[in-house]
Amino acid sequence: MAKQYYDENGNPVEVEIKEKKKRGGCFKWGLIIVAILILFGACSALLTDDDTTTEEQTVEQSISDESTTVQEETKEAEETNDPVTESENNDAPREHRNALLSTENYINSGMGFSKQGLREQLDFEDFPSDAIDYALENVEVDWNEQALTSAQNYIDSGMGFSDSSLREQLDFENHWASEIDYALDNISVDWNEQAHTSAKNYESSGMGFSRQGLIDQLLFEGFNQDQAEHAVDSLD
Repeated sequence: MAKQYYDENGNPVEVEIKEKKKRGGCFKWGLIIVAILILFGACSALLTDDDTTTEEQTVEQSISDESTTVQEETKEAEETNDPVTESENNDAPREHRNALLSTENYINSGMGFSKQGLREQLDFEDFPSDAIDYALENVEVDWNEQALTSAQNYIDSGMGFSDSSLREQLDFENHWASEIDYALDNISVDWNEQAHTSAKNYESSGMGFSRQGLIDQLLFEGFNQDQAEHAVDSLD
């Protein structure tokens, strides 16, 4: 583009004026590129979040699977540790199975056996020692409850036991000291009534006791002074 100018002497001079290039196009492309970069970054962030979520879900599933596996293994271990399964009972020799059956019958008889007393009973029935060992190792029994059953049987027998004489009787039957303590702590008994029963039995024996002689006999059996005097004074 030419524009008319004059020099200092007044002569006309042509000057070529260059037009500046428009930069609108470059600026526009720059904005487009920036927008693409921002969009790409947003997509990357979403993909990263998805990957993170997937990893977290995978870890949680792995933990859950491991927990289930541990529970199953624990259950299998507990089942494996059971003393004797039905299948193992069937695989035992006939003499062992019969000894176990006899042991269960005695335990459920309501007589109240100690472990040693039951061993002696099975030995009396001529079971071999290995069969007796098998039976006692595999029978389901609470020896404390057996001692309590035996103690209650004596109390209900009408013989008249004191606390100490009942303890001696259970000890004679080879119940352990802890089993005897359990029995005497949990038995249902009125010791005054037991003393009265014992005194009445002596009076009915025809031996002819004096009042003091009968009191002394009850004291010898382990009743205390109050129980002995109450028993004698309550006789008809």
